[in-house]
Amino acid sequence: MVALVCFRALLSYGQSRPSAALTPAQQMELKTLTEQLSDPARSSRTKLDAAKLLLMRPRAEATEILGGFLSDPSNRAAQIAVAEAIGAVGGGREEFIEPLMQMLTGDEASVRAPAGRALATFKDHGVIDRLVSIATDPKRSRAVRLVTISSMQHVLDKRAVDALVRLLDDKDQDVSVAAADALAALTNIGAFRTDKALAKRWWARNKHKDRSQWLADLADSLVRSRASLKVANSRLRERLAKAMTDLYNTTG
Repeated sequence: MVALVCFRALLSYGQSRPSAALTPAQQMELKTLTEQLSDPARSSRTKLDAAKLLLMRPRAEATEILGGFLSDPSNRAAQIAVAEAIGAVGGGREEFIEPLMQMLTGDEASVRAPAGRALATFKDHGVIDRLVSIATDPKRSRAVRLVTISSMQHVLDKRAVDALVRLLDDKDQDVSVAAADALAALTNIGAFRTDKALAKRWWARNKHKDRSQWLADLADSLVRSRASLKVANSRLRERLAKAMTDLYNTTG
């Protein structure tokens, strides 16, 4: 059904907007990509690639096709593919927000995480505030809150960090643990997973910094973490090499 709607949309665009009409090659490409997303026999990899290609087409027709798939609960595989494409490469349009929110907060568990990751790529249109609202709402289902909290580890925004720090004290232990994991992943400070007091002190020192300084500090943390990991890996390789040499020397 959604494929038929998309094909009709292509025709209507070509007829009503001759100055921006699609070339035959463009029509064929959009038709092929639409069929790949519609076909239940296609692999998830093929669907994801098709969705990414459509995202990279800055045309209203491509946006309408993607929005149609996001809004179609009868084709879960296509919904997931489009959401995963947005989460991977960005390029989300305002028209995608409401369908993604429906996926995140709906009853179908399989589409929540892809929708959350996709929404985390939006920097405006009030998306961050809505994610924070969902994550911190005790009236929401635990499953929806947990997925939303997990998606917030990809949101480099002080509102998201502040919400995650507040959620460390949530009465629901699963929510508290999820917030700690997301905060550790976002800041690249693994100790936050087990030391809530440390996380709170860190945020008390950093929450009043401007965005550029705060992001610079996070970048420094990431550099230090990678350097530490390189040192640890080097030491591990040295120990492994010594163990292999000792084994060789003691073997007849």
